[in-house]
Amino acid sequence: MPPLSADQPLREDDAEFIWLLAECRQLGASVVGMERVLRVFGQSVRRCVDTMRDLFRGEVEEPMLNAGLSYHHLFEVAATKRLALQRIGFRMLFLLQRRMLEEAVFDNIVGRLQDALREHGLEPGDEDSLPAVAFADLSGFTGLTHEIGDVSAAEKAARFEAIAQRLSCAFDGRIVKPLGDGVMMLFPDAASAVQASLSLVEQSRLDELPPVRVGVATGQVVPRDGDIFGRTVNLAARVSAVAGPSQTLVCLNTRAAAEAAARGLAFQGLGAVSLKGFKDSVPLFAAQRAAAG
Repeated sequence: MPPLSADQPLREDDAEFIWLLAECRQLGASVVGMERVLRVFGQSVRRCVDTMRDLFRGEVEEPMLNAGLSYHHLFEVAATKRLALQRIGFRMLFLLQRRMLEEAVFDNIVGRLQDALREHGLEPGDEDSLPAVAFADLSGFTGLTHEIGDVSAAEKAARFEAIAQRLSCAFDGRIVKPLGDGVMMLFPDAASAVQASLSLVEQSRLDELPPVRVGVATGQVVPRDGDIFGRTVNLAARVSAVAGPSQTLVCLNTRAAAEAAARGLAFQGLGAVSLKGFKDSVPLFAAQRAAAG
């Protein structure tokens, strides 16, 4: 928001924004908490808006200019389409947010009920279904940008993210955040993470993308502001950094949990590997599809 001054009156929507902040404070939200929420809102909405702008430029304006339309006529003709696409975009964002919020509220209520039951000894804790984190990225992406150019490389990264989005959802996971030429994904258990990772490597190869490397770790994570933190996250990132092209590496906990929960997986021991930030060497295993029969 712009700084207040005598020669710059407060906009009506800015005033409403301030009133909404005050209402949140009255409902018990702290200043620190609201700062966190607004920071995430700002970052997420900025990406949405930038994507909408890029879509409009690439799908509406550029074809008109390539067809010989002058900039003067472009502004006139594109105005109607711009308003219509803005309306559609705003509505899509609202519908997606409402659906995701419904799922998040339901998940939170179920989690609280399970905690209450466990606290009274009515439901045992399930230690065998710890979440799993997977980091995946395109091998040699920096060299690829020099080879085919930034635009073409960015298109391949976008295709990779789309594949990761589809496959993570197919195995009950989700992308926590994109990382340029990679993604960080969260899954409910180790078996789902390994299956999704192997599928991601295979599908990316079929789509003629650069080889994908993946690192998977299993354990508790700390959710915060739509992101996740903790030793498990750090371990998965370090494991992915030492993975080779078209390779899925997992830690010991991941191998044990995945073998116990799913068939069709095989793991090759690679020995203990020294990872940056970890005092002791970490046993790693290369995951692969089990041979038929």
